[in-house]
Amino acid sequence: MNDLRFTQIVDAYGSRPERWPVAERAAMQQYISTHAKAQQHINNQARLDAQLDADLITDLVAPILQHQIALEAASWRIYRPSCPFKLGKKKVWLIACLLGCCHHPTGRCFGDQR
Repeated sequence: MNDLRFTQIVDAYGSRPERWPVAERAAMQQYISTHAKAQQHINNQARLDAQLDADLITDLVAPILQHQIALEAASWRIYRPSCPFKLGKKKVWLIACLLGCCHHPTGRCFGDQR
């Protein structure tokens, strides 16, 4: 294990040995126990890991993202196709009743007592 490889692993995987590549864990732990500079680097990385694990970044970014989403949603237009026929409610009901009479299996309309 050399200083460059140690730094690469710690910077990539963090300070916890369970995150390090299995094949290099023993060498990493041996290197830490014999080099004070490596122990200092691990301690610095542990503080960074703790901050990332505390999710401080999400707490700062979440309100900004919520605001951005709200602004974006306010500009969305909901597509409502317009009806090509300008019919009132009474005409729509009349057409619905007529269509219902035509398609009824007995050919009778509502209220028809034949």
